[in-house]
Amino acid sequence: MKLAEALILRSDIQKQMEQLAVRIRKTALAQEGDTPPEDPNELLVVYEKSARELDNRHGWSIIGRGS
Repeated sequence: MKLAEALILRSDIQKQMEQLAVRIRKTALAQEGDTPPEDPNELLVVYEKSARELDNRHGWSIIGRGS
């Protein structure tokens, strides 16, 4: 993969993660008893998958690893 392609891919993944973080926050702010607009567990799964993809492609640690 060329450097330019890798940088574009990294940028796309980071944007997706930022959007997911906003959606997770909105879901977390739902009032007790109300149904959240989205399933927070599903959003977290997608966020973690994106973080792992970024980590695997670029060797950056986004998700904490057990010691």
